[in-house]
Amino acid sequence: MSYVYTYVDEFGEESAPSAPTANYDVQGGQYIQLANFQIPSKPTCGSVITSVRVYRIEDDGVGGAQYMLIAVRPTNLSTAEAYAVLASLLPTTSSVVYDANAAVSPTGLTTSISESLPSESWLYLTATATNLIQWQNGILAATVNNEIYVSEPLIHYAWPLAYRNLTQHDVVGLGVHREALIITTKSYPYLLLGSDPENTTLERLPFKQACLSKRGILSTDQGVMYPSPDGVYLVDGTNGRIATAHLLTKEQWNTDYYPSETLSFSYDDEAYFWRTGYPTGCILDLANHDSLRQIDMGVYHGLWHTFYDAENDVLYMLIWNAKTETYQIVSAFTSSTLLPFQWKSKVYRYPQPISMSTARVLAEFSSGVTFEVYADGVLTFNRTVTNDKPFRLRGGFRARTWQVYLSSKDKVTAYQVATSTDELLRTPINANYSSSNSFST
Repeated sequence: MSYVYTYVDEFGEESAPSAPTANYDVQGGQYIQLANFQIPSKPTCGSVITSVRVYRIEDDGVGGAQYMLIAVRPTNLSTAEAYAVLASLLPTTSSVVYDANAAVSPTGLTTSISESLPSESWLYLTATATNLIQWQNGILAATVNNEIYVSEPLIHYAWPLAYRNLTQHDVVGLGVHREALIITTKSYPYLLLGSDPENTTLERLPFKQACLSKRGILSTDQGVMYPSPDGVYLVDGTNGRIATAHLLTKEQWNTDYYPSETLSFSYDDEAYFWRTGYPTGCILDLANHDSLRQIDMGVYHGLWHTFYDAENDVLYMLIWNAKTETYQIVSAFTSSTLLPFQWKSKVYRYPQPISMSTARVLAEFSSGVTFEVYADGVLTFNRTVTNDKPFRLRGGFRARTWQVYLSSKDKVTAYQVATSTDELLRTPINANYSSSNSFST
């Protein structure tokens, strides 16, 4: 006969078992006295131990054995049986409990047997773990260097070593997309799949795209986004792509957007990528990824953290005010005052030099929209547009690359640029055909 015991804390959480006792032969009519219980005054879990549970090895009926919870008699034989012995009844290592089937004059071991030992492989998560995240089915995940740990479902203090997985490179951070845990590293991203932590599959994705900022990882309905050396990288299941490839070159991304300092968050179907501690960021439409808009809070304000209150649909920002030298918590996007914006399109490249002659802006005009055109990087046209009628651009030259700049307080819906008025009017907005030289958004 062999025994183990476990601790139960004030929250009902049960520890891994003690080391088993030696095996003892018990004859008919004999019972067992157990002692040497060690109750830590300051357990590593940080909570208070309230009781102890005792388990006895039992035949499982199929040729094996397992530890089963038994009811024991604390302090003396006349005490009533209990499955949980109060820790206060075991003040010293000489305190005893009895495995006995009757009070005062037992005739054998107790027959009061309950469930099997659930926590045989349970361990507390090491204090050096980081990247704690809610995964699925009540499972948490965390990492230590290149190790990925997952918890028992709905038992968040239990982290069996058998559930551990390893990546080739150190983990930067974690994200979740549907049932998949996305692991970003200093090299390749990984995918962890499985609804049961006992049976998970770790797959290294074939995209060498390192994550440059832990705070830049963003879990969205479209996938997990993170700042990579080539742009904002999107992992959707086993697929991966650079979500900003059509908007920014690698050089622009690394020079203008500071990917290693990125703080990411989402609000109203848009993803924000902000330089931590600075007033500027950029906004990517989560549905279409068709534009990258810049946002600026002003030179005296730096963004450090955000929190989204889903119940009230409010985004809170922690901002450093350099004028007052104080941190402020503000609710974002709740003011009805229209603020000016500045927007720059991607660079449209053509195989042969062409001449763009006509443009149009669709907007809710009030103050007007500043419309600028850059050809081969040179400003060639500037105008304040006050209605949605087509207008002529400056002609007499051709260029391979074209780019548009807009600024206003008005809400701008779209713009178009084309080689002729006829092409402008017959080309639908947001549709670029190979037979057309126009571009729009």
